[in-house]
Amino acid sequence: MTRKAPLFLLAILIFGGACSNDSGDKELRELFLTPQDGKLGFMNAKAEIVIAPQFDVADEFHEGLAAVAVGDRWGYIDEKGQYAVNLQFDQAGQFSEGLAPVLVEKRWGYIDKKGSFVINPQFDTATPFKEGLAAVEVDGRTGYVDKKGTFVINPQFDEGTSFSGGLASVESGGRYGFIDKKGQFVVNPQFDGASRFSDGLAPVISGKRVGYIDEKGRFVINPQFDDGSWFEEGLAVVKSGSKWGFIDSSGKFVINPQFDQAGNFSEGLASVLVGDRAGFVDREGKLVINPQYDNMSTFSGGLALVSTEGRWAYIDKSGKPVWTMTEPKQAEDGSSGQPMLASGGAPSGMGDDANRQKQTVADIRNTGTAMFSWLTDQVGSGAAGDTVNLMNYPHISRDDLVRVLVPQYMQEVPARDGWGNLYEYHLNTGNPLAPQVMSIRSPGRDGVFSSSSYYSVTSFIPGNYDEDIVWADGFFVRWPQKPG
Repeated sequence: MTRKAPLFLLAILIFGGACSNDSGDKELRELFLTPQDGKLGFMNAKAEIVIAPQFDVADEFHEGLAAVAVGDRWGYIDEKGQYAVNLQFDQAGQFSEGLAPVLVEKRWGYIDKKGSFVINPQFDTATPFKEGLAAVEVDGRTGYVDKKGTFVINPQFDEGTSFSGGLASVESGGRYGFIDKKGQFVVNPQFDGASRFSDGLAPVISGKRVGYIDEKGRFVINPQFDDGSWFEEGLAVVKSGSKWGFIDSSGKFVINPQFDQAGNFSEGLASVLVGDRAGFVDREGKLVINPQYDNMSTFSGGLALVSTEGRWAYIDKSGKPVWTMTEPKQAEDGSSGQPMLASGGAPSGMGDDANRQKQTVADIRNTGTAMFSWLTDQVGSGAAGDTVNLMNYPHISRDDLVRVLVPQYMQEVPARDGWGNLYEYHLNTGNPLAPQVMSIRSPGRDGVFSSSSYYSVTSFIPGNYDEDIVWADGFFVRWPQKPG
């Protein structure tokens, strides 16, 4: 897979959080993740805790089950908090169409809701099933399998997304196009980037500008935006110059570019950033919840998760808190000891943020240098591009990374960043010649990764302590740096 990931997939940036769902599938949400004292549990819409905080990592419920982790083992619980699938996997994804991808000894396979393997572990990466097919990677090439594990579309693409509306965007030879479920190109590879279809339109990059095409590849909205996302609830968030606004399916601005960042609409509201504060607007662009938060998710089930100075809360659509995290206890090692959401980190406590950010950058640089030294010993080195998709990098546990790097390349591999959140490590030990080999990321102070996998290569103001810090293949992808 190449480094030219679609830029506009970053449109949700800090606004997607743990509650976003870019697959186009929306379930009726009844349970909500609640972080407390270093663990994660679940509450209902009345803010009643129904599953006590006990997990180190957890995902939202999908098809009645939620992936959770205790220590370095993953399993699945039901909506009563009982284990439906015992803790046993190295990593676990969400259930979709009755199956879930799981990682066992560096290979991905698929299980059913009883925990039995339907497709044995054999893939380098695997995604949830959509429209009967799942995108998987074998030896650096992406193909699509059915629910028996049979390749319907052989591995041949540099990159591929899940099917949406019968089409999937794929990369071939550095250009993006769209295939049908037979693997035939419906829209030939011709774009610099492409995302999924929604409401009959798909955002594509052409000549460093984002436009929207129909299912025959014809431009309905000519390339003119600096960034953009797919349509949700009839509107798409786009960037014009340095500001973000919203367009309708004709390309007309419904909400003029005026925000420093914005997310897609969900349940009638969209998250926006004004300066360094986040709030919500309605479809007319009116601020219905004033910018006041450090971070937030989209609305789902009538609630949104927000944070202010490290304190997390769920709010309703009037902005009223319905649940607030109590003051977090300090872990024995002096860190905040907060848990991680499956899509990233989780809320962490306050402290000397400047020093913690510096420590995190130093940790990542030192560990990255050791990883790069290992790579140089294997094959040589590569170079970073404009964007990074971490889904292209095989995950590696800290224990496995220790076995690779210690003591030849470094004395100790750090487990937690400056705020006490776990680092996420990726290293392709099986194929050091792959285009993407290694990456490290920290979720920053808030403990919530701002993106599930896609990042633009850019710096941020050092005082933005909630920003992710990301390093890949010898270069920082997201890092703090003073302007000028």
